[in-house]
Amino acid sequence: MMGWTGVERWRTPRTSAMEVFPSFDTAADNRHAEVVATMAIDFGERRIGVAVCHAESTIAFPHSTIERQSDQKAIEQLVKIAEDIDAQRLVVGEPIGVDGQRGENVERVHRFTAKLTAATGLEAIFVPETLTTVEAQERLRDQGLDPRRHPQKIDALAAQIILEEAIVRGLTVRGLRESTDHRTEASGS
Repeated sequence: MMGWTGVERWRTPRTSAMEVFPSFDTAADNRHAEVVATMAIDFGERRIGVAVCHAESTIAFPHSTIERQSDQKAIEQLVKIAEDIDAQRLVVGEPIGVDGQRGENVERVHRFTAKLTAATGLEAIFVPETLTTVEAQERLRDQGLDPRRHPQKIDALAAQIILEEAIVRGLTVRGLRESTDHRTEASGS
């Protein structure tokens, strides 16, 4: 597992809070909202990017990149991270194409997620990850880094972007009714 200690927050929201919650008033609506510790992953066959959001925080941080050797080894590492942050929720990037098509990669992510939810006991919420790698590469370039020299940072940043989207949509708040389109059970459906 390769850690990344950079914690600078880049601001390029994919969805604004006002688009999702037109009547969202932080002082009034969030008084009783509890943000739960959340772990997000950007699954790849070679690497899995991980990002975290601690309880009572609305800031997503890139955590690490796991060099994937097998599902079992990757799941063991992800379980440890989830335990370390006391995760209450799991957000998974769902690779739906720009054209909205669900291909073979989506099924592979769902199978891996089913194994991960069984191991962690956490419910998974899927968030579209369309173009997150492109956005992560752009964020690195904005920081003066060559994405080709930092592939582990790309994956962790892509997971951060996925988690930022979940935060903006309110999917890290306990008790908020999420759309059933974004939820899954351990069965992977």
